[in-house]
Amino acid sequence: MEGKKTAGRQKIPMEKIENKVARYSSFSKRRLNLYKLAELSDTTKLVVTNVRNNVNETEYKLAEFKIREDVASKETIALDQAKEMREIGWWEDIEKLKIDELTQFEAWLNVADYNMKDRLQQLENEVASNAS
Repeated sequence: MEGKKTAGRQKIPMEKIENKVARYSSFSKRRLNLYKLAELSDTTKLVVTNVRNNVNETEYKLAEFKIREDVASKETIALDQAKEMREIGWWEDIEKLKIDELTQFEAWLNVADYNMKDRLQQLENEVASNAS
């Protein structure tokens, strides 16, 4: 039996191959083995699909919550602006009046009451004269 012509397969230390051509050819020899290792089993594919669906659903929910948050924020701003711009009701304003202002307001109410009663009397007289 003759001696071996090659050294055979030997373990070599892991280090970067500086020569680009040698590096590419070394990788291309092992590329098919890497692809085989990367192939996924049916179970793994099912798990990945399930996880991807969960991620998509979570992203959809986050987008929906963001929309709801934006709407709520805009509604809050609109309500705050409406609150600032609304007219103060007379009943709220009365509580802030001083004594002399309250006396003037009471006089104004008395005049308004007199004018309304007078107008009501005029309308009743017109209706009575038209009915005759």
